[in-house]
Amino acid sequence: MVKSITGRKDQKTFADSLKRVLYKPTWPTTIDKPMAKEKLGTDYDTEWSRKKPVRVLRAMLIDNVVKPSAYMLARPKVSGAEYLSTIDTPVIFASNHASHLDTSVIIASLPLKFRHHIAVAAASDYFFDTKLKAFIWAFAFASIPIERNKVNRKSSDLAVELIRDGWSLLIFPEGGRTPDGWGQEFKSGTAYLAQKTMVPIVPIHISGTRKVMAKGSRRVAPGKTEIRFGNPIQPIPVSEQENESSRSSAAAENRNIRLLTTTLEENVAQLFDEANNDWWSSLRQDRSEQVANLRGPEVASWRRNWELPEANQKKQNSIAFDTDKLKSLSWWENEYAKKQIDKITLRLKALKRKI
Repeated sequence: MVKSITGRKDQKTFADSLKRVLYKPTWPTTIDKPMAKEKLGTDYDTEWSRKKPVRVLRAMLIDNVVKPSAYMLARPKVSGAEYLSTIDTPVIFASNHASHLDTSVIIASLPLKFRHHIAVAAASDYFFDTKLKAFIWAFAFASIPIERNKVNRKSSDLAVELIRDGWSLLIFPEGGRTPDGWGQEFKSGTAYLAQKTMVPIVPIHISGTRKVMAKGSRRVAPGKTEIRFGNPIQPIPVSEQENESSRSSAAAENRNIRLLTTTLEENVAQLFDEANNDWWSSLRQDRSEQVANLRGPEVASWRRNWELPEANQKKQNSIAFDTDKLKSLSWWENEYAKKQIDKITLRLKALKRKI
């Protein structure tokens, strides 16, 4: 009896029982293991970022850190703020996109009633690809993950729910930052959200942020920026006759979304034209021509860069010749270098006149 209790077989059984209690059981090799549920990207839960304690901390961060920093780096000049004073409902702010600085500058320039109750639609594949980035952007700007390459029902449903709960939304209809300073074609996601919630869209054009902090550059160069708010665009309601038939209602809604997307891009293009010319000229200009001007000329990349407005250019280091090095050369080398510099300068001037 004693041997059966204290024997090796009983000891092994006791050890196995202890392991089953202390350690997680292994998955059977004969059964396929289900995929672990992804908790990043569009599946990242941002509900915690809209709780009242977090909203209070965010308001303190924006008012005391983000806004002073944005005004110190970008020195934004705001136009069209009078359009926002008449709005009492949640809205969708839709802007062109040139820099990561756009979000901070736009939110810092909003009136108090919007600044502390706005969510930012951020690309799920960029801002929510790691836990740290997801936490930072959800906390700092109440960002929500949006799929920018395809329609995602979960993302759109969350955005619609927030707007209906009284939150305004900041979204960049181009889907990403401009690669060369010119505008990109607007996607229909913004118009879809406006049609679903029937809230107005406020068009925004921002310029100068690419010069402060461009895409692909870690260098920050303080400078001047300009934000122009446009007249709110009201979504187009579906008529009662079209509502009677589900097929007619869906067709009408798709038509309205396309029309609203076109109208939004035209309004942003008008603000771009207004920034580069004047208000009266922008009103008289053809809308389709303004959109073409926003997207830039369809020519070679060097020519597009040449035609780019100064405010949308990258901050360039000025080319300076080392005069001390020239002086250290022998007299004939010095004269030869000067002649080569003069020739290059003359050729550039002649090329510019031809173009």
